[in-house]
Amino acid sequence: MQQIAQEAGVSKALVHYHFQTKDQLLVEVQARSFRRLAQGIAALGESGAPSIERGLSALDRVWDLLVESRDQIPFNLEMWSESSRRPDLRERLMRFTAEMLFLIEQGIRQTLGPVADRLAYPPDRLARVLLAVLSGLGTHAHFAPGLDAAHETYRDLRLLLERALRWEGTP
Repeated sequence: MQQIAQEAGVSKALVHYHFQTKDQLLVEVQARSFRRLAQGIAALGESGAPSIERGLSALDRVWDLLVESRDQIPFNLEMWSESSRRPDLRERLMRFTAEMLFLIEQGIRQTLGPVADRLAYPPDRLARVLLAVLSGLGTHAHFAPGLDAAHETYRDLRLLLERALRWEGTP
């Protein structure tokens, strides 16, 4: 925490005031990067008429972020493992997950517009599925010997979602 305080140019006490542990700080750093991504997706939804193409473009941005941050996967796995022994960390990770689900659902609604209300799965359930699948793909991207297989799996997921969104006359 001392090193973090020095890098930030603040006192260690100030860092501890806002974050009781380094784990809490690291989870918040992750949450902040996801919030920035959500803002970018919101801007994408506001830059023109909502559409399936905008939704898929937003999904591409999320995938790009996952690939860029795949080195964080071991940290994420360690944090979740540690949370089984630390209720405070578990609570923070559950709040983080709830916030991510909200941001994903909001992104679905902003980029798809009225189509979101006609999906076979309501946006909140689709958000849960996307979070789980993308988390798994992010893990795959980290541990796979190369990114080719992970990119191919992502393209398959994207194609599956595109076909599902266009099912039975969805515009």
